[in-house]
Formats: sequence, structure tokens, C-alpha cells
Amino acid sequence: MPKPYSLDLRERAVAAVNGGESRRAVAKLFQVSPSVVIRWVQQFTATGSAAAKPMGGSRRDALGEQGDWLRERLAEKPDLTLDALRLELVERGVRVSLWTIWNFCRTEKLTFKKKACCPVNSCAVGSPAGDRVGSACNPSSSQNGLSLLMKPGRKRT
Repeated sequence: MPKPYSLDLRERAVAAVNGGESRRAVAKLFQVSPSVVIRWVQQFTATGSAAAKPMGGSRRDALGEQGDWLRERLAEKPDLTLDALRLELVERGVRVSLWTIWNFCRTEKLTFKKKACCPVNSCAVGSPAGDRVGSACNPSSSQNGLSLLMKPGRKRT
């Protein structure tokens, strides 16, 4: 992130504008954009200082008050989806994005890993309809480890 302009430059620009120079002429003199000089003068007239505002810092936590409720809800029903959590939060009067819920769960180390209901199928994607998910491969349905529905690629010369 770039640094703010120095306080000395800001004060000299504001003093030049208060001395009767136009904002555009001051911007050209100090090699900054006219909009910057306009904002510095506006800030000076409003607050009495042209100093830069603080940069960085932490952003507020949108789920701060709901954190305990979310932890309890996920403990009692761990298979909730992020969208289901978002809808429940809307019912509680909190409107947040899925990304906010995801970040909360990630920082709290709450995972959403699902357990497989059956073993992974070791057959290729195009296995015949008779093969069930999780069943062993039928040797007659494959050739060199490929499904019969898959075509081998061209041979390179």
C-alpha cells in the first residue's frame, strides 16, 4: 500500500490555496492531482488539519456477537452447509455473505469434511451401467485400465 503524502506538502498546498491560488494551479505546482488538493482543503476547513488519516488496522468482525451461536449450532449439527448457516443468520437478523461465514469457520478451524457413504469407485468414469458405485472393476469392461467407452489418444510420430 502506498504511503500518504507528507504533512509538510499538505500544509504548503493548503496554505497556497488559502493565499489565493487556484486549486488546479497548486496541484500543478506541487505535481499532484487537483482532486487531492481539493480534498486536502476540504479536510482542513472541516477539521483544522490536513494530516493523513490513519491507515491499516483491523476490520471489524461482522459475526462478532454471533460467534458463540455459530459454534454451538455447528456442534449440534455439523453437516450444515454455509448457505444454510447464512439463511439461519438472516432469520436472526444478521445479513452476511457466504465468504464472511467461510472466513469465520476457517479462523475457528471448523471444518466441513463429509464422510463418504461408500468406498470410492475404482472403475473409470465410463464404466458400464451394471457396475455399482464402490464395486470392484469388471475386468471385461476395461482394457489396459481404460474404460471401453474411452478412446485411446493418437500415437505421436
